Amino acid sequence: MPIEDGEHIRDVHESIILLLEGETQRPQHPLQSKSTICRIPGTLRDLNPTAYAPQIISIGPLHRENKRLNAMEEHKVTYMLQLFQQIVKSTDMNMEHIRRECAQEMFGLVARTRACYAESFKLYDDPRLAEMMVIDGCFILELLYMFQNPPADGDPIFDNILVAHGIKNDLLLLENQIPFFVLEKLFGLTVKHLLNNTSLTDLVLNFLKDMNIIKYGELKLTDETVDHCHILGLFQSCYVLITSPLL
Repeated sequence: MPIEDGEHIRDVHESIILLLEGETQRPQHPLQSKSTICRIPGTLRDLNPTAYAPQIISIGPLHRENKRLNAMEEHKVTYMLQLFQQIVKSTDMNMEHIRRECAQEMFGLVARTRACYAESFKLYDDPRLAEMMVIDGCFILELLYMFQNPPADGDPIFDNILVAHGIKNDLLLLENQIPFFVLEKLFGLTVKHLLNNTSLTDLVLNFLKDMNIIKYGELKLTDETVDHCHILGLFQSCYVLITSPLL
């Protein structure tokens, strides 16, 4: 074997060693293979660049840095505050207790939450990711609650049918999801105190019922024991075909 070839082989070998060492040191989670939230492949996105990205609101970390969506961040906090205030009014809990419970539970779930995403987020450490889950999760829950109990005039979302519809569409994008177990945990800490006889899945399907794109179909939860990955996963699993009328 020529000396030059031997040097090249050694270089390749050393490069592989460095890659393997880096891989062994990269933080991983045992549930990483279970990731359910990812970006759409570029080849598919190129066919319609605007079809897979949120247009009004960012949910979760994938589009958090999109400045075009920043206007809704303030409304998220407003909705979270409204939700907490309603719980305080309807129960004997105080604001501090609700805030602390939500923060504590989301921080406890942060490793499991991170494992649901196909990519890592070095920009968001665990406290920031937990905070994001509290804000985004509580926003969604207040949105669902207000749809069930329509607000008075003056709401920036429900007063504008185009904004409301746009948010519904954004909530059904794969890249714009948070884990369903996050919503379930926050639901139990918040809305459950306000709507004791209503489930989270009922609220979601009621809110999205006009997004059914199948002409002869309906949204119906056929198996309540199934664990849903996220809102999109729930929506997809609830399509039930109805026999079409004879032409």
